[in-house]
This record gives sequence, C-alpha cells and structure tokens, in this order.
Amino acid sequence: MLVARGQARIESCRPIAAGTKTSSGTSSITKVSDGVYSADPRKVSDATRYDRLTYHEVLANDLQVMDAAAISLARENRLPIIVFNIHAAGAFAQVMRGEGKFTRIIEGAAE
Repeated sequence: MLVARGQARIESCRPIAAGTKTSSGTSSITKVSDGVYSADPRKVSDATRYDRLTYHEVLANDLQVMDAAAISLARENRLPIIVFNIHAAGAFAQVMRGEGKFTRIIEGAAE
C-alpha cells in the first residue's frame, strides 16, 4: 500500500508508507482532497468529484491525480488506486470497508 500526504497534486507528495497491498490487492494513495475532481474544487465551485474512473479516463482527461508514468504502471499491473482524504477522522477504515468519500481508479467499468 502506498500512503502519501500533501496539499495539492499526488506527484508532489512524500510517501509515508509503501510496499504493502491490502488484502483486496488495492493500493491507497491519499491527499487532502476526498477524491479525484474534474477541476480543483478550491478554485472551481462546480467541480465534479468522481466515484470511479478508469486509468484511460485519468490520462485522457489529464486529471493530474498522479504523473502519467505512475498511472500507466498501475494499469499495467492491474493495481486499483484509491484517492481519499487520510486527514478525515476514520477515513482509512471507511475506505477499506468501501464506505465514505473516495475515488477508485480501475482498469474498466466491469472491474
């Protein structure tokens, strides 16, 4: 599992734990935001938070969750990515139960 912290883009974050997957094989990458948005919600009032995206959608729409190489590596290794706010009380436990606010980045809609 990769857990990162920061205020803005994932690529600028420092990892605080890495190398372990959850029992479901999911990697968690976190930032202050509670998921991936169509635009910066601090600057764009009508930005949309996505519940689920594909790797292709992240790259094609230049959503800047992570750098393109990291997204491509996750796709090649079929490693889902979860973006959520680690600073919210109980957020990690909620995400591991499939609850709360987060965005899941996966291979395709059927997965």
